[in-house]
Amino acid sequence: MIHYSSNANTTYLLDKLGIERVNESIKELELTSHDKFSSYTAALYMRGYVEKELHEPENQSLEMIRNMSKDEYNKHVLQIHEWMKDEEEWKKRDIPLKVDMEFQRIWSDRLVSANAKDYMSIMKKINSRNYFPKSMQEEIENIFKGTVNNSKLEFAGQKGGSTAFVLTKSLYTTDKKGNKVEVVIMFNDIEDQVAYQKLRNNIDYFIQDAITDEEFRKKL
Repeated sequence: MIHYSSNANTTYLLDKLGIERVNESIKELELTSHDKFSSYTAALYMRGYVEKELHEPENQSLEMIRNMSKDEYNKHVLQIHEWMKDEEEWKKRDIPLKVDMEFQRIWSDRLVSANAKDYMSIMKKINSRNYFPKSMQEEIENIFKGTVNNSKLEFAGQKGGSTAFVLTKSLYTTDKKGNKVEVVIMFNDIEDQVAYQKLRNNIDYFIQDAITDEEFRKKL
């Protein structure tokens, strides 16, 4: 999921670990804003599901999805997820994938979310190298290995996330002198696609300057 980022990989990992167990870790990590996890991939089929399984007219399906409570939405997503795990059942259901930009906006807004404070908390825990058990810390560092290439850093890792309207990046670094830096950047509601591409193309340069250039940090 870190090196080959995709919703399918995320869904596989959630299923392998168990969604309930993953959701328990939210409390264990003391993440106060984090939503419960659900299937990213199954959610992409929500419009087709609502029209085919709930018999909602095509011109009203998006409004129905918008008006669903979080619990109701997740209930349907998990139902789709269970069907997808059974190849024969999924083939029989034949739910169409309908992902026009209007639906993608709803899908994006309903993805699992948390605030920057929670993400920063996780970066600090990893970067401290004393919060998690030794074997777990080693596995975390192994997973993030190679995501940041900088010879001046002793330990580092990063993970980004994006939709057509969201751009995020979380990073932790420890240099060879023991100096630690954590960075979390989150953009939402990006409607201008030209601006979106500029952000996407320059976010890594911004973070690099923020970490390595003291004068640049003073300007922030």
